[in-house]
Amino acid sequence: MLRRRSLLAAVTLTVAGAAGLAPPAAAADVTCQTQPDGTAVCTGATTAENGAQAPFRYEVPADWNGTLLVWSRGGPVPTPPMPGPDNLRATLLDQGYALLASTYSRFGWAVEEGPADQMAALDAFTTGVGTPERTIAWGGSLGGVITGAIVERYPDRIDGAIPLCHGLGGTTAQWNQLLDATFVVDELIATEDDLDLVDLPPFPGPTPPDAAAAAALLQEAQATPEGRARIALAAAMNNAPLWVDPADPEPGRHDLAAQQAQLHDALQNAVRLGMGVPRQELEYRAGGNFSWNVGVDYREQLQRSGHRQLVERLYRAAGLDLRDDLDRLAAAPRIGADPEAVAYAKANLAPSGEISIPVLTMNTTGDASALASHSRTYEDVVRRAGNAQLLRTAYVHGPGHCTFTAAEHLAALRTMEHRLDTGRWGDAATPRAMNRLATESGVAGPARFVRVTPERLLRPCNAGEECPGQP
Repeated sequence: MLRRRSLLAAVTLTVAGAAGLAPPAAAADVTCQTQPDGTAVCTGATTAENGAQAPFRYEVPADWNGTLLVWSRGGPVPTPPMPGPDNLRATLLDQGYALLASTYSRFGWAVEEGPADQMAALDAFTTGVGTPERTIAWGGSLGGVITGAIVERYPDRIDGAIPLCHGLGGTTAQWNQLLDATFVVDELIATEDDLDLVDLPPFPGPTPPDAAAAAALLQEAQATPEGRARIALAAAMNNAPLWVDPADPEPGRHDLAAQQAQLHDALQNAVRLGMGVPRQELEYRAGGNFSWNVGVDYREQLQRSGHRQLVERLYRAAGLDLRDDLDRLAAAPRIGADPEAVAYAKANLAPSGEISIPVLTMNTTGDASALASHSRTYEDVVRRAGNAQLLRTAYVHGPGHCTFTAAEHLAALRTMEHRLDTGRWGDAATPRAMNRLATESGVAGPARFVRVTPERLLRPCNAGEECPGQP
């Protein structure tokens, strides 16, 4: 077993990034404290190419098992960085894993900087502690996308990856769908307003006011049958799940009102992302608007969404003619994008499918932010690239964003370890096997892995291809 180097309490180490594995970084001062249980907790910061500091933290138990887990965070920014899921960190340390995380050198959609910042932190770990026998990258939300980017950009630095609650169907695909949903809101619900859907006020700055205006309009529309029908149509354009709120019971298969209420909640989330600070910040990074709906046929999108029958039932109940609203959408002026901004969004990140290490993705079925559709679309891209044997996908039946239990997190880790130990997946990534691992894990939470086939993303847009309507 690899033994860690001696980490004395309150010592300071100076480490430099390894050349060629990450962008050049200035030396990082690392301060380590040894806890009463013998765990070394070390903090420091690397300096990225842009001159910004990327604070990091790693924790090494006294009896390290040789495996390092590199955690990529979502948002908001934790201070200090927390190198693992909150509900599992203590258990992982007790089981001998070393943990590492960077907070990244830039706020927001840090898919450009985050992978390199993680590798610079890994350099610091290797210099201060030693080379791990095995390195597994994992992370949730934005961190799931960053984990996927690490797989493509630094495959020689890690042995396996577990992107959780991720958007690996692609940044452009995700935000084009958000635009489609808010476009329907603007055309059919905000009829007396002209909402700003793209080209938002400069970031950093005030929160875009039309996001709050749209949220209020949706709340008002939810009180009428006509409004509820149009909310469902808008939500369908973003593949919205029918159970997204962990505070609510799962709607029955024939409970139209409860299903529509979940679509309302999902659409409110789409407005928050698609018209608020998340888009504002990403437009700032990209240098302009990176989303478009040129050439989009909303009749076809509804047909492909999986929600056509539900929307039709709501329109009939409201006494509306769905064909009339679809005609209005067909006649509405379209929104174009800036080519350079699109190029930035696709670079950070539209999937290429070029993976060379084992990857296990995991999503909840009711995540309104990181749709389960991302996993299915990512599977398609990886399969077309000829790498399907390296990828497995797990789905957890439940609502909410990144709402995995500790047992489900640990089951994903054990499944990846099986693949790395044996060189094959076998039946390890099946719902039955992962539920058994979760149940036997000894940590909190139910086991909810299921076999499901989500709808594909409605606006796929992958690396290396010209996407429909792309400027």
